[in-house]
Amino acid sequence: MPATPVTTQTAPSHWLRGNISLRWAIVLGVVVGLLIPSTVGSLITLERRQIELTKQLNADLARQIDTLAISLRKPLWSFDRETTVPLLGSVFSDTRLVSGTVKGMLSTGATETFSSVDYPARRLGQQIRGSRDVVLDDKTVGTVSLEMDTGQMDAEIARHRRD
Repeated sequence: MPATPVTTQTAPSHWLRGNISLRWAIVLGVVVGLLIPSTVGSLITLERRQIELTKQLNADLARQIDTLAISLRKPLWSFDRETTVPLLGSVFSDTRLVSGTVKGMLSTGATETFSSVDYPARRLGQQIRGSRDVVLDDKTVGTVSLEMDTGQMDAEIARHRRD
């Protein structure tokens, strides 16, 4: 009777359990060694970019408010409502601005809204707000408030993440 060959079946080895060739170990080491630092570097770069853009957005908002506060000194002092409207409207060429209010100080100490602008369709992200007193000859004659949207900044950060 001829002998039948004996076949042994080995269980498939899992590559993480140690039966891995030297070639695959080197490839895995190189891939992991390159992916981790590049991923961490990218995350750090994106975080720094977001911080820079946020600082720039806050500086732009402060500059717009300062410009309005300086421009509106005389119109608020003389209660010239017709001049406040175009001055407030002129800063809204910046599409990041979503709303703004100019309030004048009455002789009683109360405030009265001189003009107000609101563009709700521009609200795409979060809003940051800022305001400043309008001062003429060491007297507060009014207040300027602006609100700026972060939507464009958020879109730029998302674009950087894709690139």
